Amino acid sequence: MVIHKRLMAVGVKLAVYPNNNDKGPRLESVVAKDDVMRVFEIDEDPTVFHDAQLNDFWTRLVGHAREHCPFVYFPDRLPAEGQRVWQSAGTFSAVFRFDLDEYMLDVMLVPAGGDRQSLKLAITDDDQGIIDLMLLMTRTIDAACRGGEEKARRLYRKRTGCSG
Repeated sequence: MVIHKRLMAVGVKLAVYPNNNDKGPRLESVVAKDDVMRVFEIDEDPTVFHDAQLNDFWTRLVGHAREHCPFVYFPDRLPAEGQRVWQSAGTFSAVFRFDLDEYMLDVMLVPAGGDRQSLKLAITDDDQGIIDLMLLMTRTIDAACRGGEEKARRLYRKRTGCSG
């Protein structure tokens, strides 16, 4: 409440107003990140990494992802708390977290109905590790989609009594 009052005292406008009635889901107030940073005199955005080598690596990873896995959305910058990305059909997700101590990207591939795979990707100037990850993601997504299709066929056969 103290933060909200300070923001309102200097004229910050809400981007989303709270909904405190019983007619819908409760919504909290939302303000622009730039306003918060200005009011509290924060120079560097704490929600993203400011490491040039990591950001360059992430930019190259996103470029390869858009080429090899276009149905998986990646943000332009890796958030400081990490990021889960989803394949648009919901059959696959991957979690990316930067490990500051090891200076590596921790990746967990999570296919629907399949086994999770964890790996570490070194932050380097070489794209081979990124390309290998994209190929692994593509194979994992394809396998998850095939598994989903087979499950749908089994359910259809069971529901309709069809054996073919």
